[in-house]
Amino acid sequence: MMRYGVSFALSEIFFTHFHADHFLGVIGLIRTLGLQGRPEPLFLYGPKGAKQVLGTAMQLGVERVPFPVEITEVKAGDTVGKRDGYDICAFPTEHGGGPSLGYILKEHVRRGRFDVEKVKAAGVPEGPLWGNLAKGETVELADGRRLTADGLVGPPRSGRLVVLSGDTRPCAHRARDERDAGHENRAQAEPARFDRRLHGRHAFLFLFVLRELDDEDGVLAGE
Repeated sequence: MMRYGVSFALSEIFFTHFHADHFLGVIGLIRTLGLQGRPEPLFLYGPKGAKQVLGTAMQLGVERVPFPVEITEVKAGDTVGKRDGYDICAFPTEHGGGPSLGYILKEHVRRGRFDVEKVKAAGVPEGPLWGNLAKGETVELADGRRLTADGLVGPPRSGRLVVLSGDTRPCAHRARDERDAGHENRAQAEPARFDRRLHGRHAFLFLFVLRELDDEDGVLAGE
């Protein structure tokens, strides 16, 4: 985070499993946040064992963390917290040595596409009325005409999905979730097999293997 100038203004951290290389870094991160005088709470989520493992980690090096830390254990199928516009859901993965999860960011149903050309042709002046139509509201024009969004705004669109998986072997749960995502996907997956499961839909694969990259690089990406 310091290397790439990413802000420390994070509020939640999601753990896929508790092998040391996947959680020990949070100890230093929390110490850094404490030195910055952070007052806001930090929420940690992880599979079974999170409270014991992370709770112990929080006690290393100092007597107490100077801001609230809330640890929640998550199981496959859980929806984590209430959010505006999207959900985060946990799914099971297969990785030896204890419980392991992946997470899916599911965007809520989106509004239909706003047809600018049709709206202009209908004589709607650009401005607040466009925004009202985009929301599906009925608008009244200066000449007294009342227009609805029918024909000017398309049908609701399915939300986009992002699948994030830590270490895992190929498994039925992950294959299904990757296939259902279909739009943008971040997972450690076999690109050729993954591509066949999408049945022609669009996806973006990102594989994070930082130890194998040059200093100037951060992500090995493929489509």
